[in-house]
Amino acid sequence: MSIEFISGSGSLKKQRIPMDFGPSWGEGKIFDWYRACKCTVIKKLEIRITGPPIPHRFVVAYMADGSIYRFDRRPLTASSGLLSIEFIGAAHRQAGDEVSVVSTAYEQEEIHNARQEVELDLQNGVDLLLVLSACHAIAQDEDARKYALLEYNCYFFSWTIIMIVTRRTFPIVIPSSENIESRLKLKLETFATSLTNRVVDGLLCIVLDTVSIFRLRTGETLHKGLSKRELAVWGLPLGAIRAILQFGIKLRLRLGMGERLKNRIRNQLESRLSHVLQQVLKNHKENIERGVESQLWVSSLDKIIDAPIKAEIREVLWDTILDAMAEGYGHSTLQELGHGVSKFPMLHRLILQFFGRNVMQFSLLWNEALNAALPAAREAGYGRYSSGVTHETMFDRVFEAAREAALRAAKDAIRRTSPILNDYKRDDMWKLVFDVWDDVWTATKLHARGKVVSLIDTSLEDLVDWVTDEMVDELGNSSIEKIKAIIQSDVGWLASRY
Repeated sequence: MSIEFISGSGSLKKQRIPMDFGPSWGEGKIFDWYRACKCTVIKKLEIRITGPPIPHRFVVAYMADGSIYRFDRRPLTASSGLLSIEFIGAAHRQAGDEVSVVSTAYEQEEIHNARQEVELDLQNGVDLLLVLSACHAIAQDEDARKYALLEYNCYFFSWTIIMIVTRRTFPIVIPSSENIESRLKLKLETFATSLTNRVVDGLLCIVLDTVSIFRLRTGETLHKGLSKRELAVWGLPLGAIRAILQFGIKLRLRLGMGERLKNRIRNQLESRLSHVLQQVLKNHKENIERGVESQLWVSSLDKIIDAPIKAEIREVLWDTILDAMAEGYGHSTLQELGHGVSKFPMLHRLILQFFGRNVMQFSLLWNEALNAALPAAREAGYGRYSSGVTHETMFDRVFEAAREAALRAAKDAIRRTSPILNDYKRDDMWKLVFDVWDDVWTATKLHARGKVVSLIDTSLEDLVDWVTDEMVDELGNSSIEKIKAIIQSDVGWLASRY
């Protein structure tokens, strides 16, 4: 059994026109043949399959003047021994890519009897040169130009031609920002949850580091102003104190703060993504279009649109996080200690009864400090990020503003509540706290900066990947350009129309 018989090409052998490309585009015998063609406009392309025992695929081009050309890939030399070796993927041979003129009734019947796998209707016509460019690209590739039965075979050759012609004939159209935004909204909840978790991690890092450094810097000097129950907690190992604080903050998250923060982040993302997409398509559309035109596969487009999306998202990410934290944390404050206990919410009354007024004062201080710090951070950083500013610089800027606002709020809380407690030892304790306040926050800034910046970088990459993936999917699923084609399935000769 010869290779020519297996490939179903015996009748065309004497009409074979080899794909001999010269050293430069436009040179070689195949281009001489092209220039001699009376008609070079293709109206329809097909992939057809002959066989058994071994299926062979080839491309058929139907020209505007009624002429027919057939494109085949087979090994240049026939060898049944090499064929056996190639079944296990162990050999490569020189490919004998060729084009044949279908001129006889026998040749037309041979094509008609071969099963049609793909029919591509090229409505406005495509120049034959586009098919030759696909063959030329294959011939220039170090691996693809060699025939391999299980890799660079007739299947690869035929489908590569069809896909390149389709890609270049039906260009990918850049979708509207509204279409991309609709896709993003489907996964908005998932991403909002992820970003909320990162924001909470950042807050926990700062709060826990601040308290830990206070503990290390003050040692036992605060003990004289603490109640017995406070001292029982403050005297615990540092790891235990961090665990208690972490539990308290996460309890607040479960009691509503977490959902409020997530809702705020989701609303921020939803409102800002529309602007981001509009800016991407406005400021980078030409570059994206050129990049898309240079790529053959939709899956490669992420490399093209990743950079412009990142450039626009970087401009709003800090604003999104700062705004969400300032509003999402809420402004819930504990009631003043001078108010009647009966007016307190049940949870606060239980805390007061168990821990006493001293603990309530401590809670009030940190609650008001955080409520003042987050809006101050937003005011200091909102709209201040630009491409020339690093995340480290932004963190330092908002952290310093938060430190100053937190100190003012903390001092005010102590000023209001100290007369009620009337404890000079506790007043002295707060003086010690405020004396080391700046040093503690500076140490916290240095310690927390790396983790917070890492969280920002990770959030940025995830957000860019999310928007990029959805934009690429929308590019690939665009319904603006219609491709009229029929693909025959292997089973039952069913047709899937696109």
